[in-house]
Amino acid sequence: MNRLFIVLLVALLALNVGCGSDNNRNSRNIDEDPTNNSNTSDDDPAGDEDSDGVVNGEDNCPSDANAEQADQDNDGSGDSCDEDVDGDDIANSQDNAPLAANHEQTDSDGDGEGDVSDNDIDGDEVTDSLDNCPRVANPDQADSDNSGAGDACEPSDDADADGVDEHLDNCPDQPNPEQLDLDSDHIGDVCDSDDDGDGIEDAQDNCPLQPNSEQADSNGDGLGDACGNDADKDGIEDERDNCPEIPNPLQDDTDSDGAGNFCDNDDDGDGVEDGFDNCQFARNPDQSDWDNNGVGDVCDGDLDGDGIVNEMDNCPLKPNPDQRDTDGNGIGDVCHGDIDSDGVADVGDNCPSTHNPEQGDEDGDGFGDACDRNIVTCEPGGLFVPIVQPQAIVSSNNNSTDCPLCTVTDEDKVVDNIPTNAAQMSTPLGNGNSTYVRVTDTDTIYSGTLRAGFIVENPQSPLGQLSLQSITISTLLNGQLAESAGGANLLQFGLQDGGQRRLLAIATELEFNEVQIGLGALDTLVNQLDVYQACIAPH
Repeated sequence: MNRLFIVLLVALLALNVGCGSDNNRNSRNIDEDPTNNSNTSDDDPAGDEDSDGVVNGEDNCPSDANAEQADQDNDGSGDSCDEDVDGDDIANSQDNAPLAANHEQTDSDGDGEGDVSDNDIDGDEVTDSLDNCPRVANPDQADSDNSGAGDACEPSDDADADGVDEHLDNCPDQPNPEQLDLDSDHIGDVCDSDDDGDGIEDAQDNCPLQPNSEQADSNGDGLGDACGNDADKDGIEDERDNCPEIPNPLQDDTDSDGAGNFCDNDDDGDGVEDGFDNCQFARNPDQSDWDNNGVGDVCDGDLDGDGIVNEMDNCPLKPNPDQRDTDGNGIGDVCHGDIDSDGVADVGDNCPSTHNPEQGDEDGDGFGDACDRNIVTCEPGGLFVPIVQPQAIVSSNNNSTDCPLCTVTDEDKVVDNIPTNAAQMSTPLGNGNSTYVRVTDTDTIYSGTLRAGFIVENPQSPLGQLSLQSITISTLLNGQLAESAGGANLLQFGLQDGGQRRLLAIATELEFNEVQIGLGALDTLVNQLDVYQACIAPH
């Protein structure tokens, strides 16, 4: 039994030795195989270190597999091993947009993703392509005037785009350029639920524009007795109705010509009938329409028609929907050389950012009339706005006991809304003599930083220093002096097509509802001055 066990053990040992020899031979054969790449040097240009099918000598990333050989910035280093894939000199690990060159690393919403690759630049969770203020956060997308530009990025001082600054607007969220306020409660009629202030809301009031808290209606026709004669049944007596035969309870009259919009065939008074006017409620007699979209430039929120609202467009007069700005200077690439696209190179343009191919410069100061802050207008929707009837009344000290020979003639023309009409002031020789004209706005108390003054003209000669020294502009609140300045302290503005007329004004900060111009005496001749209109503007 023991002998048999020993014989079997010897046989097993012999078999194991044979197998080991075969294994050694196989190992040697593998090591000596000339096709085995493991013996090829990594530096061998014919080799393929990363096994991506591209030999080392041609591989732009020899140590990182990248069969596609992608190289976004074309610097010879493949994307899979390039530490700056977009070639903007910022390492991928530090780059807030590693696949889009952005040297400035602009990240408006601070979310860690650069603007060039962020589809929500302002971080308000509204995609830029759908955002009405893509660079100003406004998750509610409020757009009070439906202009296409959200309130958050529209000029903050006039959210409803009615031409009245928000701090002066008695209905800041609803367009009402006329600022009508029947009951003088400082809430404009278009947003006042009780226009006549009689305690009865308009919807239930049988005479909504005439105070009648008792709601008396003797004949039971549904129209309150207080309304009197009212042919169109709009709650306004015929003698006060600017459209007596067409119902128009709001009495809208954009051009303040006395004819309500409902019966006026030229609402904005620009000489173009409404049916042909490309801006029905904004004066534009030239009907300019830069992008030929049928909407006049003065009321077009996107002048070049590229889908970017003017306030956000880096080249507002040349279509550039991609807003490309290679040098990041805020001016779109398509604008370089002639930003305003008026055919005049920027280096010689007297208004390089304002379209003015004619290059008009009435005062010869080197600044074109189109952009010269010293050339202004005083009209509805202009830089200055006139104070005119029906909310304006005028007074003077004509033939007063203080100055019996001081005269003011045609004073009502200062508020009659005809810009070419003027009152005439005259002050005789002698120290202490002076006369004045005062315009009171019965609807509005102005506040904030403004400018207030009058359009004037010396009927004998252009206004000189001698004449200016005798002129004073003042503001008052219910007859009490608020602020005043005269002579060299007056602000002077030229007027477009105004000839020798000038707008003299003062900067104001205190509340007022009256503007006054005073004319003092001269030593050598009778002092005379023509006064056209009182005007108010933001500073």
